[in-house]
Amino acid sequence: MPSLNDIEHLTEDFTKQILGETDYKEMCYTVCYPLQIYLEIKQIKCSLEGGQYQLYPATEGLRDHFWLSLLDYPGMVVDPTVKQFGPNALKGNVFPITSSYLPHQDIDWPSIQKAWCSPLINQSTTGVDIRKYVPVNLKAAEFVLSRKEIENQTQEWWNGHGTYLKAIEQIFLIYQGQMGIDCKQYPKVSELLL
Repeated sequence: MPSLNDIEHLTEDFTKQILGETDYKEMCYTVCYPLQIYLEIKQIKCSLEGGQYQLYPATEGLRDHFWLSLLDYPGMVVDPTVKQFGPNALKGNVFPITSSYLPHQDIDWPSIQKAWCSPLINQSTTGVDIRKYVPVNLKAAEFVLSRKEIENQTQEWWNGHGTYLKAIEQIFLIYQGQMGIDCKQYPKVSELLL
């Protein structure tokens, strides 16, 4: 079983590869969804969680947020975008869950997935910076699909991640040739999805 330090390094590498210096604000689902898949192929059991994050000081309010819970390390979370909450946020990506995390118990995941991909697939410019989100989503998919462990996954695994892969395929097909996006930038997305 990978150590917490290993998980921290994997998460940091993943996040830097797909976000670079991009603003982490409102990228939590976009990063956590493929990060969960990546950690899974690295034999790290985790679950995608959603809820709210209590800003500090509390007068700053609550923000909708997503993170991962580590199933082999009860009480530990992976939050690759926690730095979006400013200088008072926790440091690192892997740490014990705190009272700042307020998980929702009954999340309608199909609605969340639709809210994530619909603006990109429908080319909506309302509230979504397509020039930011499209490349980040394609970089994340390329990162996951280019891992050597992907070749060992079963058909059941591929079917279980069909919603994500289908959305990435649609995003790729829609934006290919736009915003400087071409097959050469995302060879594994192109090869495995098309």
